[in-house]
Amino acid sequence: MIYLFFGNDFNQSRRKIRLLIDDLEKNQGAAVFRLDEENFFKARFEEFLKADSLFHNKCVVLLKDVFMNKEAADFVLENLDKCAASHNVFVFWEKNLAADIVRKFKKRAENVFEFSLKAEPKKSAQELFNIFALCDAFAERNRRRAWILYQRALMSGMTAEEVFWKLVWQVKNLLVVKNSLFDSPLTAVKATGWHPFVAKKNFQAVGNFTEEELKNYSRRLVGLYHDCRFGLDDFSLGVERFILKL
Repeated sequence: MIYLFFGNDFNQSRRKIRLLIDDLEKNQGAAVFRLDEENFFKARFEEFLKADSLFHNKCVVLLKDVFMNKEAADFVLENLDKCAASHNVFVFWEKNLAADIVRKFKKRAENVFEFSLKAEPKKSAQELFNIFALCDAFAERNRRRAWILYQRALMSGMTAEEVFWKLVWQVKNLLVVKNSLFDSPLTAVKATGWHPFVAKKNFQAVGNFTEEELKNYSRRLVGLYHDCRFGLDDFSLGVERFILKL
């Protein structure tokens, strides 16, 4: 009889194997023997294929990672039919197995269990880095923090052009507040549709700039965009220069 447990979720497979072996020991009086890739011997394995235990109804042979030993793997595959026909129970516990080997087990095993950890979904650059923290640093005129956050944004996988458009958005918002007759963040929310938090941030930061400074930032960003499009500059260096001249 054969059971196969494989996959990279070792904790889950270990628990299931423990339950199986406990059941065989308790209900069938089985004796448990362990072999692995280092202490696998053909003669010993053949003994389990041929004989029952003298003192127990059956033997449970737990073979851990034996397929990491090529010689052992070849020998096991040659004798897989004998394992299936044996009165003893052969429990194979492997990390990874080729699909063709798994198919061979499925044809002969009592059960085949795969326990694989689910791959974590890859996070986007936006999930890895909060671009609004950089916008806040810009609005606070904190050049050092803005530059550090810009480097972190690039390291997270965000492109310089993505950062560029967020800076455009921030300058535009500050200009809207500077040139408007809004008397409070609430008035701005009603007129622009901004989130209340965004409106509050803009009202807090707008005093850090004169109107002429904001217009100059806007002109520089427009110029940078056109230079990059015509191949005269690149966003990575251009955005960095823009931040360093805060």
